Amino acid sequence: MRKLLILTGIACLLLTGCSKEDAPLPSSGKNELGVSASINQSVSTRSLTGTSFVDGNSIGVFVTGGTAPYTYTPQVATYTYNSAATPSWASGATKIYLSNITATVYAFYPVDLNYGTLKNDDTNTVSFSLSNSESSFTGANQTDCLYASGRTGSVAPYDYSNQPTADYTNTKVDLYFHHVLSKLSFIIKKGQYYTGSGNLTNLTLAPKGASPLFNSGTITVALKDGTLSSSSTSSQIVFTGTTTINDYLAASPSVSVCGLVYPRTDNSGGITLSVTIDGKTMSADMPVASPANQWLPGSNYTYTLTIKGTELIVNSASILPWDEVTGGDITLN
Repeated sequence: MRKLLILTGIACLLLTGCSKEDAPLPSSGKNELGVSASINQSVSTRSLTGTSFVDGNSIGVFVTGGTAPYTYTPQVATYTYNSAATPSWASGATKIYLSNITATVYAFYPVDLNYGTLKNDDTNTVSFSLSNSESSFTGANQTDCLYASGRTGSVAPYDYSNQPTADYTNTKVDLYFHHVLSKLSFIIKKGQYYTGSGNLTNLTLAPKGASPLFNSGTITVALKDGTLSSSSTSSQIVFTGTTTINDYLAASPSVSVCGLVYPRTDNSGGITLSVTIDGKTMSADMPVASPANQWLPGSNYTYTLTIKGTELIVNSASILPWDEVTGGDITLN
C-alpha cells in the first residue's frame, strides 16, 4: 500500500507542470503546443517588399505560467517556414511542451531579436536597433519587428490586447502578428515641365518649430501589448541612395523611397521634407495625415511629391494598412 501511495504522489507531481527541476510531460501528442499564426499586416523580409512570410522566415515562441515550484521555464523555440513542407512551420532543437498548468504564449518576429533572460511573468521584452540615418531607399537595413497577440471578437475592429493561453488539454492557440513601427512611402514624380534626369540621392525629414525629435537607438518592445520605448532621439530622419524618380506621364508611379520610423503621437509642430534631385535640394512642409499629427504602428503613410523646376510640392498624403495576410498553421512538436 505504501508503494502505491508513493507512485500516486509522483504521478500527481508530473501533472502539475514543468520547471527547471521538473522534466516536461512525456511526449504523447496531446501535450505539444500547436499554433495557428496569421499576420495583421504584411511582412516578409527586412527590405519591406513582400506580402507574406517567405521560405526561411523564422519566428520565436515561448510560454510562461505557474507558481513556484511548478512553473514553465521560458525558452525561445524557433520555428522556420517552408512552404513545401508539411507542416509548413518546423521547430528547431528546442521544443515546447504543456502540462496542466495554464501557459501564456508569446511570439515575435524576426527570431534573432534581442530578448535577454526571459522571466516567468508578463514583463518580457524584445529589442532592436533603429537608425534614423538609412543608407537605402527600400529600408533594406531596417528591422521589421512584429509581436503576437491573441484575438477576441469576430468582427473588426478586433481586440488584440490579450495573450492566448494553453495547457495540455487545450493545446492550440491563434497568434496574430502586429508591426510595432510605422511605414513611410514616398511617390516622387517629375512635373510637366521638369527637364532634369530625375536622379534622387537624398530624402530628409526634420521637425519644424516645436515638433518633437524623432525616436531612435535601441527600441524596446513589451511583448504583452507592443508598448515601445527608445534609448535616444535624433533631429532628422535621412534616407540616402540612388534612384530615378517617376516620369510625369507614368501611368502607375512607383514608390521611390520607403522606410520604417518610430510611431509618433504628436506632429503638432509640423515636419519639413527635403529631397536632393539632380544635385539640387528642395524643401516643402509635409501635410498632416489623419488621424491628425500621428504616425500609428502598422500604418503605411504614402506621400505623393511633384518636382516642378526647382520647387518641391507635396500633393497628398494617404494612409494604407499593411496587407492582411495569413501566415499559415504552425504545429510545435
